[in-house]
Amino acid sequence: MLSIQEIVDKCKDQLREVKRDLGSKGYFDPSETASVYNHPSEAVRREVRESLRAMTIEELLMKSGTTGVAGAAYLIPDKLHDDLVFYAGETDMTPLISAYMVNGWQGGDLLVDIGNDHTYLASALPNISGAQFPDETVETKQATLKPNTFGINIPIGGDLIEDNPHGLVEWHVRQAAKACGRASTDYALGVLAAAADGWGTLNSSVTGDANETKWIGGTTADITDAITAVADDEWLANTIVMMPHVWYHSVRETIGVLTNNADDWWKPTPMPTYTTAAQGFDFKIETLDVKLSTSIKLHGGGVRGATGMDAEGDPPTACVTLIFDRNNALLTGRKRWMRIENYSEPTKIIEGAVVSCRQDSVTLYDDAVYTLTEGSQ
Repeated sequence: MLSIQEIVDKCKDQLREVKRDLGSKGYFDPSETASVYNHPSEAVRREVRESLRAMTIEELLMKSGTTGVAGAAYLIPDKLHDDLVFYAGETDMTPLISAYMVNGWQGGDLLVDIGNDHTYLASALPNISGAQFPDETVETKQATLKPNTFGINIPIGGDLIEDNPHGLVEWHVRQAAKACGRASTDYALGVLAAAADGWGTLNSSVTGDANETKWIGGTTADITDAITAVADDEWLANTIVMMPHVWYHSVRETIGVLTNNADDWWKPTPMPTYTTAAQGFDFKIETLDVKLSTSIKLHGGGVRGATGMDAEGDPPTACVTLIFDRNNALLTGRKRWMRIENYSEPTKIIEGAVVSCRQDSVTLYDDAVYTLTEGSQ
C-alpha cells in the first residue's frame, strides 16, 4: 500500500489537473474531468486505487490542512466518488437485472434499435464449395432512452477541517449513495414491470389471492404459472424480484407440489440452497435467482411518500413480483453516475454539493417478463 505522501509524489501531474478542472468546471466526474487514476502507468493506477480504497475520507481530510501533505486535498474527489459508487451498490440492483448497460454517450436522448429475435434465423447451406449464406432481413423497432435526472445533497455544511466532525462524513456519504441506488432501482423496476418498449406483449396477471403470492396453487395465477407463460413465449425465466414480505409471507410456504390429500395440501420441498445463486442475488429457487427488494415499485408503484401508499411500518399490500429472463428483458443507459456537482473545494463538502445521476431503461423483449400482482381484478 502507498502512503498519502507516496501517492502525491507519483501523481503530481494528475493532481494538478484535478485542481484545474475543479476550479474551471465546479464538479467532479472521472468520466469527464481529470482524475488521479489517469496516470499513464497501469501499475501505478492499480496501486493508487487499492491504497485509496483502504483509506478513509477522514484520513485524507486530516492530511489536507496547512500542516499536512501538499496536494493531498486533490485525492479527496476520487476517494469520495469511489465511496459513492461502492456504497450505492448496497441498494442499486439495476446492473444486476439489466441485460445490457450503456454508460455515457454524446448528445441527449439515445435511440436504441431492438431487433426482433424471431427474425434472427440461421440458414443451412447445401454442401457446395463457394456457396454463400443468403442475406437476412432483421426486423427492428426503436426505443428511446430519455435519462431521468435524480440526486441528493450531501447534507454536510461548514469547513470539515476546522469543525472536525470527520466521523460523520463517511456515514453521510454512504447514506447519499444508498439514496441514489434506491432511486436507480425504482426507475429500472418501474420500466421492467410495465414492459412496454420492446417486442412481444408483457405477461401479467393478478394472483386472485388478497395480499398473497404463491409459488404454486394461486387462485388465478402463481409463480409457476409465470415461469410457464414466459417459457411459452420462448424465453427462459431465470430471475425473480420480490419483496421480503412476499417471500416470507407466502412464497416460501408454498414451495412444493400439490397433493390430493385435503389434510396435507402442501408437500414442501427442502429449502432452496442460498450458496448457488449467481453473484449479487440472495438465493436460488430451482433455476431462478432471487433478489429481495423493498422498492416502492413492488407495492403500488408511484413515488415515495405518495398519497395512498402503505403506511410506513405496515405490511405492504398489493405486492408485485417480477419473473423474467434477465438476459433479454431490460437495457439501461446511464448518462451520468455519481457526479459530484457544486463542488470545487475538496477540503470542504459545502452544503449544496449534489450527487447527481441520469438514467433510463427500456425493455427489449416485453414477453420475457411476467408481472404478478397480489389481489383480484
